[in-house]
Amino acid sequence: MEDPLRRAADDPDLRLIETMLWDGMRLIRLRRHLQRLETAASRLGWCAAGAGAALKAAVPEGPARMRLTLDGTGRLTVEATPCRRRSRSGGWGLPPSASPRAIRGCG
Repeated sequence: MEDPLRRAADDPDLRLIETMLWDGMRLIRLRRHLQRLETAASRLGWCAAGAGAALKAAVPEGPARMRLTLDGTGRLTVEATPCRRRSRSGGWGLPPSASPRAIRGCG
């Protein structure tokens, strides 16, 4: 039986997206993110080769939210948006000035 996702694979606007944290030293849960991307790409009949290398080549000096997108042609795009540790919660957050429009051009 054909996978129903394969029908969507030809949509030129379709992208797979993985968002992860670069803590300044490593990409958190990188293996899990890449496995999920490769599984989804495979179901669509796409190739996700080079995703890990693209991410590693784009990491900035400091902590950042890393966004990897893959389209049906195999084109990978990586965007990095600086983030900082929240003092109260100990979690990570984007700077107050970071909006979806401001984030789009980072990287």
